[in-house]
Amino acid sequence: MEKNLGIDLGATNTCAAIVDQATMQPVVIVNEYGERVTPSVVAFRGDQVLVGRRAKNQAVMNPKGTFYNTKRLIGKRFEEIRETIGFALFPIVADSQRDGAAAIGFDGKIISPQEVSSHILRAVKQSAETQLGEAVKKAVITVPTKFNDAQRQATKDAGQIAGLDVVRIINDSTATAMAYGMGSNRTGTIAVYHLGGATFNVSILNVYDGNFEVLAAHEDLYFGGGNLDDTITNFLLKEIQNQVGFDLRTLDRSSWLSALQRIQIESEKARQVLSSDMDYEISLPYLAIKDGEPINFAYVLTRNVLEGLGQDLVDRTIEPCKKALSDARITASDLDEVILEGGMAHMPLVIDTAKHIFGESPSISVSIKPDEAAALGAAIYAETLAGDEPFAM
Repeated sequence: MEKNLGIDLGATNTCAAIVDQATMQPVVIVNEYGERVTPSVVAFRGDQVLVGRRAKNQAVMNPKGTFYNTKRLIGKRFEEIRETIGFALFPIVADSQRDGAAAIGFDGKIISPQEVSSHILRAVKQSAETQLGEAVKKAVITVPTKFNDAQRQATKDAGQIAGLDVVRIINDSTATAMAYGMGSNRTGTIAVYHLGGATFNVSILNVYDGNFEVLAAHEDLYFGGGNLDDTITNFLLKEIQNQVGFDLRTLDRSSWLSALQRIQIESEKARQVLSSDMDYEISLPYLAIKDGEPINFAYVLTRNVLEGLGQDLVDRTIEPCKKALSDARITASDLDEVILEGGMAHMPLVIDTAKHIFGESPSISVSIKPDEAAALGAAIYAETLAGDEPFAM
């Protein structure tokens, strides 16, 4: 039987899975580094295209040619995202050849976010083929519930550029519910609370006889882990200035971009580590050179400080959840379960916020790794399509 890949193309990480024909259980595809998720990072260096860990590892030396978090651009016009660019180290421009679509400017060329995403999808396709020992031609790809037609089509286009026949684009909330076994012998009303690298969405679903009905969905397409990373970066820049008496923004552009890239990497790492640890020691020696002397920076970031920085941001998820419950014409106590999904779902602050929103009556499920759930569900869905003729989104 021809194998269909399930892919969660995330802003921070991408995960792929496939159903094992022997056990009929979904399994995650590991990449060449043995990682279960691949960083959604692409770099151009000379004639080379680097993806995932390789791209991330060289980012400090190549900040202008390293692209990340491009999911927020896909299928959008530049005017829609102008105010949300934040700390992007690469120029985000309007593509005049594509009706002002948001794109990336690099080396005198315009690169579409579909092209960047295609390199990531091609990499996970190749990893799957290596693991399975055979070609993989078809895929189901997940997207946020409120992705519009243009964003869904752009995601499908990225898959086609990567050599994949995208047989279906499905909502990540549906995929996550399938991963949790909701499609088999469980019935009820669930909320899927997804907080990823670039977006937040909440969906209320009815599950019955293996089917899913979306009762309501709300989304914040401009909030995710990247926003918290930017907040941490801003905080660290101020701490560096207080500690060394120098504003890194006054460096020449090349030195500033290299320093900023290193700070951003530490910001992301701190956020991840502080999901399990109470403190994280940031060490940035030789961050820059001023008057012939190195600027060194060391700081211990605690979970309490991180949660103080992130509280207002995470609180942005409260109102969409309330609106979704209202639109579904239910209360939190009517829910049977709340499923947390996305990389940010690891954070204790996010878990506590979900409990504050939904109360103690529905159980909060984090039994599956949150950054793998959508891919596992997509693989289950892809299996149901195996052997079928491709059909429209």
